[in-house]
Amino acid sequence: EYRHALLPHSLNFTNADRLRAAEQFSHKMITVVGDSQVGNLPKRNSFVSLSPESVQLLALRKKESGGIELRVVEVEGRETPANIVLAGTLSSAVETNLLGKKVADASLNGNKLSFKIQPWRVRTFELT
Repeated sequence: EYRHALLPHSLNFTNADRLRAAEQFSHKMITVVGDSQVGNLPKRNSFVSLSPESVQLLALRKKESGGIELRVVEVEGRETPANIVLAGTLSSAVETNLLGKKVADASLNGNKLSFKIQPWRVRTFELT
């Protein structure tokens, strides 16, 4: 059931009128707070983790081919060894250029991708 009607605005329709009209479309969130419970999940968990902190994730997307594209950058201006750990199992990893063309094989050990990254450099990997 909808309680809204679309009406044309007149010349004297003010910003305050617009805000009131927009407010009518918004509904307050229903918040339910329960007691803490003991469970078997860790207090913190991530599906992707990067190290060191100077390596940051720029993009993570599923490709049409079924693989995962992952793009990282070094942001502190120093060359460093880097590691990316992903949840789940991976079978292969290759480094690609920004267009997705293979540049080189990547070092994959289980679900951990290891590589050296140069200062301010963007690196792209395709994982399957």
